Amino acid sequence: MDMIAPCIRWVSIIWGYILRLFGQTKAADLPSDIVVDIFSRLPAELVFQCRDGSRMISTLTTSSSFIKMHLNRATSIIVLQYAVVFETLNFRKGIYESHVPLCFIDEENKKIVKRRLQVSFSCTFEDRWPLLLFQSCNGLLMFENRSVVVIWNPITQEHTIIDIPDSSYVCGFYFHEKTGDYKVVCVRKLKKSLKLIIISILTGSSKQTTWFSQPPHPKAPVILNGLLHWMVWGEPYGRTKCTTLKSSGSIFSFDVDSENIRTIARPTGKNDRPMLLDFVHLLKKEGFLCFCDVTSCTYIDIWILEDYEAEVWIKLQRISLDFLSSSNWKYTVYPLRALRMDKDELIVRWQNILYRYNLRQNIAKKVEMRGTEELPGYYMLLHTNSLVSPHTDNILSFDSPSGTK
Repeated sequence: MDMIAPCIRWVSIIWGYILRLFGQTKAADLPSDIVVDIFSRLPAELVFQCRDGSRMISTLTTSSSFIKMHLNRATSIIVLQYAVVFETLNFRKGIYESHVPLCFIDEENKKIVKRRLQVSFSCTFEDRWPLLLFQSCNGLLMFENRSVVVIWNPITQEHTIIDIPDSSYVCGFYFHEKTGDYKVVCVRKLKKSLKLIIISILTGSSKQTTWFSQPPHPKAPVILNGLLHWMVWGEPYGRTKCTTLKSSGSIFSFDVDSENIRTIARPTGKNDRPMLLDFVHLLKKEGFLCFCDVTSCTYIDIWILEDYEAEVWIKLQRISLDFLSSSNWKYTVYPLRALRMDKDELIVRWQNILYRYNLRQNIAKKVEMRGTEELPGYYMLLHTNSLVSPHTDNILSFDSPSGTK
């Protein structure tokens, strides 16, 4: 692990003090609820390292209640995956080894940490695609390469490998609160229809939903109030290769409890017209689903779904793109991407540069990337370091999900 920014001195000082304090037999004099409260405010890396120094710390910080408390108090960081992936294939054994370089940008503590995901799995030469960063959920990162899904905690180094079912593509994963299970969502293309495959990591089983005709886009979903949301994708629809969106039925929604599927109309302006998928993004803000339109060269429009059942959209804000003038934005066709909403800030990517736009103050600032913006392309998402476990280090294979027809 390489540190680009200097180490924060107080981290090592606190770590040493904690080990001395809780390594003593009289550490129990400090109430456990106070210990839990203190540790829930520390970085996940520090808590994980302290587990080896004290049985008491290990017991308290491995409970599900502590892990949830720590996750809720953690702040977001930015994760980048470089476009270059180091990989080897052992032809005789059919073992594929992948080394995925990642960069973790902690803006609050002004540091950048480099890590690598190193994983091996069975693979044929035809299926040898690079692992790409896809989604973050509760401190777990998901990667996929058309044949497998890897879910990895960069702090604890635990990981799970899941084989993608035949004739399927990955749409994301989520945590199911009622069962305490992480589930991967895939779309299976059948002869006359499409079905969602829901893969349980906890039980090692899978099942299929009812059929549908409008496929979700193979992109990380927006998870909101127990619902997963994607833009509808035209590519695998069979009869058309169109990647434009009409107004009605352009958002795909999946209820994780009832497993019901519905489509939602996107917002429309005065001149309703089809939109290219590259220029629209789904986000969330304060419990509302947001629709971000970046088709203009001069502004970004943000809408919120005020009434979910009635599908009523309200325009929240129009953002001027004057802060991109120095980048000659108006004279190129490179798509501007509104990547994430982090509290009151919209994270925007133009070429390899990231900006944070404060929606309340209408001020944009460049994200300090310290040279990483000069890398030849990267995949980016918001992430929260945590102590959450993906449950297993096994490889899960699913050949015939229940409900297959």
